[in-house]
Amino acid sequence: MPNMKSSTPPSTAFGLIDMGTVAKADWVTVPSPFPYGGLQWPGLIAVITVVVCFFATAVETTGHTLAVSRIVGVPQEGWRIRGAVANDGLGSALSALFGGMALTSYSQNIGVISLTGVGSRFVVAFGGAFLILMALVPKVGAIIALMPNAVLGGVLLFMFGMVASVGIDIIGRNLTSRRDAVIVAASLAVGLGIQAAPPGAFEAIPQALRILVTDGIVMGILLAMLLNLVWPKEE
Repeated sequence: MPNMKSSTPPSTAFGLIDMGTVAKADWVTVPSPFPYGGLQWPGLIAVITVVVCFFATAVETTGHTLAVSRIVGVPQEGWRIRGAVANDGLGSALSALFGGMALTSYSQNIGVISLTGVGSRFVVAFGGAFLILMALVPKVGAIIALMPNAVLGGVLLFMFGMVASVGIDIIGRNLTSRRDAVIVAASLAVGLGIQAAPPGAFEAIPQALRILVTDGIVMGILLAMLLNLVWPKEE
């Protein structure tokens, strides 16, 4: 009986993993600052857009801090939120120095804490050290990137579900009036509506503002903050 040759290349496993990307990756690399040029004034619209995006990540970090505090059972105190936002700002500043965008903690990490019950800061520090290793040793990052989409999707399915459940719990505990309910409803409607808008819905908006207006998370946050400021609180 003749030998049957597999159609799968020798560098792949079941056609899902390509080890060639690991072989091509460098062993060591060092990020260079200002990859897009030196400091220069990009224009007022660009500055406002970036500032709003960075501000939105600070608001997101606040929500993440409240969620983690709720999960691990520690008081939701102001100093925890201030510390988290300060670290977020420091990380975002360093990211901008190397040509990156604003940084914030991933919501999936909150889902991991909910699933595993492990909220130790030492585990988080080890994860941060591993991320630094991935950045400086591209081969390590290439190995992690080999994870098939099906595996990644299966893990994220439960993580996002846990994040949603924690968020619903926090919102439910803080909805104490019709004012709060309307603010939450308006911000969710705007955020989800922008994400579900058909192509070409924002053609009338200037290109400089389109990147800001088409972000449902940013616009939902801004609307919630605006309504919270201008709407008088109920007695």
